[in-house]
Amino acid sequence: MPELRMQTVDKRACVPDISYWTLQQIREHAANRRTISPFIVEIISEKDTAYEVDSKIDEYFSVGVRLVWHIFPE
Repeated sequence: MPELRMQTVDKRACVPDISYWTLQQIREHAANRRTISPFIVEIISEKDTAYEVDSKIDEYFSVGVRLVWHIFPE
């Protein structure tokens, strides 16, 4: 799913560029239950700093994301 809001830590939220969700997770998300995608894709722009990218990765893994792909478009 593109840009689906996902609650992370302390009621903060992130919006990954692309995330994978099972049908059960989609239902839980629709019922306003905290749901974490196991797989996220981030498209890195020229404006993103290494610190911002690392911070996002750390936050994703700290809440249970299992795999993060970075895409660096030309």
